[in-house]
Amino acid sequence: MDKPFLIIITGPPGAGKTILGKQLSRDLMLPFICKDDIKEILFDTLGWGSRQQSMELGQTSFEILFHFLERLLERGKSAIVETAFIPKYHNARFLTLQDNYRFESIQILCHTDENELYERFIRRAQSSDRHPGHVDHLLTYDQFVRQLHERKYDALALDGALLRIDMRDFNEMSYKEIVERINSLGINRT
Repeated sequence: MDKPFLIIITGPPGAGKTILGKQLSRDLMLPFICKDDIKEILFDTLGWGSRQQSMELGQTSFEILFHFLERLLERGKSAIVETAFIPKYHNARFLTLQDNYRFESIQILCHTDENELYERFIRRAQSSDRHPGHVDHLLTYDQFVRQLHERKYDALALDGALLRIDMRDFNEMSYKEIVERINSLGINRT
């Protein structure tokens, strides 16, 4: 059996990870696991209200995400996984999965400058497409920037390819290059 392949899309909030992940999932015909999708199901099932409750459901969402990811990998299935992974919390989980299931990985680290991230974050928070349970609108610019620096959204310490993508300058050509790079690695799409 070929090794499973894991495409990990990470970076800070507002960097464009979900849009990129959904497009790659369609074009590469791979399952897409998105933490915010899980979190929104929890909001709709358990309710929501405060920033604290949103953060607690966020932690639960990570546990569910890793559960489903492990189920796919143990069956040799490739996938795309996306969220704002924090290396100090998530390196160990991914390294254990990589050790146990020997998957090949490509990380796509989405980034742009702090002001652009915050503008996108606020636009998304005000959008009717964003679930109100995230309570993003409560985060001030200073709190947002402090969170960026404290959480250090950076690449995970995994074996595999790493693409750093500045999403401010992202365009169709950049997307085609990402797809070509992924295809050149000969991913297992089963």
